[in-house]
Amino acid sequence: GSVIELAGGTGWWTQRLAASADHLTVVDASPEALDINRQRVGRDDIDYVVADLFDWRPSHFYDVVFFSFWLSHVPRSRARGFWALVHSCLAADGRVFFIDGRTDPTPEIPKDPYVVQYNADRDLRRLDDGSEYSVVRVMYEPDYLQRLLDAQGWEARVEATRWFIFGSARPR
Repeated sequence: GSVIELAGGTGWWTQRLAASADHLTVVDASPEALDINRQRVGRDDIDYVVADLFDWRPSHFYDVVFFSFWLSHVPRSRARGFWALVHSCLAADGRVFFIDGRTDPTPEIPKDPYVVQYNADRDLRRLDDGSEYSVVRVMYEPDYLQRLLDAQGWEARVEATRWFIFGSARPR
C-alpha cells in the first residue's frame, strides 16, 4: 500500500520500505539528508518532502506510517502532539511501525564517542571541530510508551531488546 516514512534521514530504512510499498513518501527536515537518501535509494517514484515534522501536516492518508530512531528526538512535551500527527496520516485501516534506541543498561560503557554528557532527555554532544550541541534524546521505555499510546486511544504492541524498542500500533 501507500507508506510514509517520517524523519527518513539518509535512507537506510527507505531502501527496505521501497522494496514493498506501492507508493512511498519520505519526510525529513534536512534537505541534505534527503539528497543522500535519493542517491542511496536511486528511484524516481518516491516523493520526498522537506518539512519540520512538528509543523507539517499530511496532504493525504497512508496505509503505513513508519519511523526509526526519530521518537527519541521527540520531547516528552510534544509526544502527544506527535502521535496525533501520526494518527492524522493514517488511512482507515492504517498501521504504524517504529523502532528506536533504549536506555543503555550498561551506561558506564560509552556507546557514542560524541556524547560528552548524558542528561535526562537531552545529551551534550561535541563534534570533531569542538562545537557543542544540546540534543533531544528521550529514551522512551516500553512500559511508559505503552501507557502513553493506550491513553491516546491506540491499540499498540511495544516490545524491547536490550538496546532497542520497537512496535506497531493502530487507532482503536
